[in-house]
Amino acid sequence: RLVLPRRPSVDGVLMAARYSPASAAVGMGGDWYDAVALDDDRICVVLGDVSGHGLGAIAEMTQIRAVVRTLASGGVALPEVVARTSAQVGQEDGVYATLLVATVDTATGTVGYVTAGHPPPLLRRPDGTVEVLRHGRHPVLGVDAGIRPAGCAAFPPGSTLVGYTDG
Repeated sequence: RLVLPRRPSVDGVLMAARYSPASAAVGMGGDWYDAVALDDDRICVVLGDVSGHGLGAIAEMTQIRAVVRTLASGGVALPEVVARTSAQVGQEDGVYATLLVATVDTATGTVGYVTAGHPPPLLRRPDGTVEVLRHGRHPVLGVDAGIRPAGCAAFPPGSTLVGYTDG
């Protein structure tokens, strides 16, 4: 519970999270989620997965999560968040991670997003249709590929953004 983040509050956004560790003995692995209220209208949601298991993966995860949180809360653009985090991860031997960073903006009714080797988020629209958000793709963290553009989609009231890990 000490490692899992509190969910922030943003008007017009209902957030739910579920963390189910693969190993009850450790209680946590390299998968993580986070959320940062950027202002009254925007929330940044983050999901990631560090390669490996056990305490080493947990330690790497907390470091990567701190870098992403700091950059996102500092107003750094999503593609730059990925590039800087990837550069940081690339300095560690044998560490790779996936990442999804998305910013929901209730004022503009949009969601901007980037993925770095992470499964794409799903967007359920108010009419029940579901779209796989496939833009804004980057290689896994730790592999330098420069800065690529973010994806963006309409996010009207009643929409649901679903992020997940493969773990």
